[in-house]
Amino acid sequence: MMQIKACKTQLHALSYCVCVCVVLLHLQGFAAKYIKEYVDGSGCTDDLNVGELWVDLDWGSGDLEYNQNAARQRICDWIDATEQRSAAFDFVTKGILQEAVKRCEYWRLKDNKGKAPGLIGWWPRQSVTFVDNHDTGSSQKHWPFPGDKIGQGYAYLLTHPGTPCLFWEHFFDWGKGVESEIKALIKVRQDAGLVAKSKLEILCAEGDMYVSRTTGKHGSVMLKMGPRYDMGRLCPKSEDGWQKVTKGKDYCVWLKMHEATESN
Repeated sequence: MMQIKACKTQLHALSYCVCVCVVLLHLQGFAAKYIKEYVDGSGCTDDLNVGELWVDLDWGSGDLEYNQNAARQRICDWIDATEQRSAAFDFVTKGILQEAVKRCEYWRLKDNKGKAPGLIGWWPRQSVTFVDNHDTGSSQKHWPFPGDKIGQGYAYLLTHPGTPCLFWEHFFDWGKGVESEIKALIKVRQDAGLVAKSKLEILCAEGDMYVSRTTGKHGSVMLKMGPRYDMGRLCPKSEDGWQKVTKGKDYCVWLKMHEATESN
């Protein structure tokens, strides 16, 4: 408990919103009904409970398959089995996102129904998105996100639905450059009032470019990722109220505040 209080104090000093989060690790073989019993019995029903159900993605003959609906469904089934007492880490979004940025295959970031291809495309309220954790990254490196693409990873997470989760080492140990990038993206999310259920529109998902627009309580956010420079008609215009608010390697973010917010 002292560690939790110390962590909350440090994050409060950075002016970020902090909530109590119960992380349930290594859930393979652990019946979901016991998660419900644990949450109900421990008085954590009003807190953010997140399950680490590391599902296998479909790798076909060696490359990640485009359709990952089976993996998404397994996570949804687990959440249902807990009677929605717990959200889940979105391993599907992580896997697809890191392949997209690593291989310049941004077409991966839209499913065949025009939605985000991870859990956030089906059940964003129950999706906790992440770039890396202590198993996938850190010293273990079982499935690390490409280190030179970390900025793109957080640009996607923090401008999209779901509940984004920051990896402690990225923010505190990877240097001021990465810290500043993440801080700027957090501010965009806060300014726009993006939440887990914010509306996402995918405007482009092609080989070398991805463009999305997410509408929050106070404003809308546009994200462009990929090496293509010319966005054509998709480029946000200042005369339409869009302002470029942050950028990094192969990504750029624009913000447009709602008129009611601007007049207050």
